[in-house]
Amino acid sequence: MKLRFFTLLLLYPLLPLLSETVEVKDHTYPKTETVFDVEWNLQGTHHFKYKIFFSIFTGAYYESTSGESERLVFTYTRDIEANDLRKQAMKHLTSTNSEETLSEYENLTEEIQGAYEDVRDGDRYSITVINERGTWLSRNDEVVFTTDDVAFGKWYMDIWLGTPPISEELKEALVNE
Repeated sequence: MKLRFFTLLLLYPLLPLLSETVEVKDHTYPKTETVFDVEWNLQGTHHFKYKIFFSIFTGAYYESTSGESERLVFTYTRDIEANDLRKQAMKHLTSTNSEETLSEYENLTEEIQGAYEDVRDGDRYSITVINERGTWLSRNDEVVFTTDDVAFGKWYMDIWLGTPPISEELKEALVNE
């Protein structure tokens, strides 16, 4: 009996490492998953807050097992209107891109932005970019936008992962730099 207790006591700190999921502010992300017939490995997570106090979402960043494709998943911690999501994305895109680049992606940007709907606490958006296949935006695991333009997907994902990203702290936590 004593041996079991001490064994459990020694293993207790390792339990998070043995788990198949990561919990971030009451949201759970699998360490590995299969989406669009691709195997994904979790790289990092983060609880994003606006101005330190206002919880907005938790996020998870995945890379494909081949390392050539990427996926971002955001689970919202509050209700947000779709127009606010669009405004924040466009504010960042216009401040970090040339008029030429914005013009090149204008139609696809309008399409993906138009796919956003109001989110409620617990809703999830994900953007998935698979090399040589395309880009998908999903809301609560339902595809709401797709294009075969991989370059657009990578460009749009730069909102969170580019230089500069919308939040350096978010990017560092997601990509585990």
